[in-house]
Amino acid sequence: MLSTNSPLGQDRICIHCLHPDLHVLSDTEIVCRSCNKEYPIIEGVPVLVDDFSEHQKYLVDSMAGREDWYESEQVVPPEQNSWLHTNRMMAALLADLYKKHVGPGKEILDLGCGDGRNREFLKTVGGRIVGTDYNLLRVARASNGADQYDSLFMSNLLSLPLPDRSCQVIHFDQVLEHIPAPEKALASIHRVLRDDGVLMLGIPNEGCWYHQLKFKIKPSLLNKTDHVNFFTSKSITALLADCGFDVIETRRIGWGLPVMGNGPLLGSITKLDSAFRRHVWYNKTWELCGRTLLPNQNFLLYIVAKKIRMH
Repeated sequence: MLSTNSPLGQDRICIHCLHPDLHVLSDTEIVCRSCNKEYPIIEGVPVLVDDFSEHQKYLVDSMAGREDWYESEQVVPPEQNSWLHTNRMMAALLADLYKKHVGPGKEILDLGCGDGRNREFLKTVGGRIVGTDYNLLRVARASNGADQYDSLFMSNLLSLPLPDRSCQVIHFDQVLEHIPAPEKALASIHRVLRDDGVLMLGIPNEGCWYHQLKFKIKPSLLNKTDHVNFFTSKSITALLADCGFDVIETRRIGWGLPVMGNGPLLGSITKLDSAFRRHVWYNKTWELCGRTLLPNQNFLLYIVAKKIRMH
């Protein structure tokens, strides 16, 4: 709960004048005392974008024909989640990366937090957890739950209301593939990340030939999602380097069927795959076979990156 007539602290800045002088005036309003720029609070969420109406118009236009993709629940109860065991393997992988490259007690920015799907995990590896997303519906959902974020706000990734070099760790998971100008997103992250900070990046490995098959066999999948970037380990490493980052470590996880569908044949295969995914043995079989036979054709890449040191 935001307290009335209180500052938001030095960890937020006005995106209009770049001063850290934001104060909560009421349950519905924030003001920058430096330039008098006003920001709304909607459903308890600070909305730190330059023009909320224009922002919402952009979001609505982006959603056209993909409403379910933008609005459906992301946090699925365990009993309904056929990918539960794969998700547990991802959590174990990430826990290992955090232990190795981050250490305990660090403040983590969950950038593109969505409904708060990463919140429970991040609470186990970090200290103070901050969440932000550009979709107000999802940020409002993320504000609910037993393990809430320590701080939560709505923002535009390309104009984050954060001071330069203010973030210890940025968790950026399954977001970059959605952004038409990924180099601008990474430039924004580079600006707010500390010189000794860590970027924990998760992206689909959709640029590999095995997963390009699904778009060739079922092109309609491109209309359902809004993925515009299809990375491989090689291409994302090159992009990160161009944007001022060193890749410290890359991990691969997730193997399975590249094509899912609703037709007579694909629909039956999809239902069988979803049913078998609930079993540990099925997931472990895919992981073993995938790592042995198709080591570069996996679902997801997790990358640890740091700023390139200037000499």
